[in-house]
Amino acid sequence: MSKQIQKTWCFASSSSNTEYETLQYTDNSTSCNCPGWTRRVDANGNRSCKHTRLVDMGRADIIALSCHEYGSHSQLAPRPPAPAPKGKTTAPPAPPARLGARKLLLD
Repeated sequence: MSKQIQKTWCFASSSSNTEYETLQYTDNSTSCNCPGWTRRVDANGNRSCKHTRLVDMGRADIIALSCHEYGSHSQLAPRPPAPAPKGKTTAPPAPPARLGARKLLLD
């Protein structure tokens, strides 16, 4: 018999372009498909990884790329990129340097 899923989170890998899915079940146990969770088992047979610890600490909703709560119709969409800080403008990109030209940074 499989457990009922309560909520899922999608996290970006810190070392590659991979995304990992962390699940929280209705009994509040968690699982993840990242290498940390799938390969490590403590002496008591318990597993954890940084993603499941974020769920346990209540910080997963802030850090995850997206999440979905089962049993409700609310779904958090992926977060939009952060707006540029006020008062700071970004300069247009510089044209490519010519071969043999020196690169200078002027403030």
